[in-house]
Amino acid sequence: GQAADARAKMLVYRAAGFEIFTHIDLPKTLTSVNVALITDAAVQAVPMATGLWPSDHDRSPRSLTQLRLLQDHLMKENLGFLPNFDVMIPDELRRASEVLDALDFAAERSAQTGQAVVALYPSTEVLDVLRFWLQHSNHRDSVIAPLSAVLTR
Repeated sequence: GQAADARAKMLVYRAAGFEIFTHIDLPKTLTSVNVALITDAAVQAVPMATGLWPSDHDRSPRSLTQLRLLQDHLMKENLGFLPNFDVMIPDELRRASEVLDALDFAAERSAQTGQAVVALYPSTEVLDVLRFWLQHSNHRDSVIAPLSAVLTR
């Protein structure tokens, strides 16, 4: 079924060196108990996950204490946390021109801020466009690195 197919894809991605981040739904208030339960559930659902990021609809403000609690727990579990990203290339984005535009936007953002995080589903089509962009882009100083290169664990 779909779960077996997803597991097979994740094994291929991990073998290729990709990092797998999965969405999590965070409650408005974080406690050591619900952080542990949420993290355990996410890792059980996606055992090859290397990190977590909040679901798209999660925009709840959190105190520094709550975020530190989450970060400390994830560090103990050897998981990264991505609170936000600059560009999302969704699976349904199939036109090469749209992917190229998204990558150009990320490169421009990186030139302004020093880095840009692009979240994407590594389909064959998107990876082909990414390779093309790396070879032919006007942003020759751009490099692709795994999230672990920019996240603190």
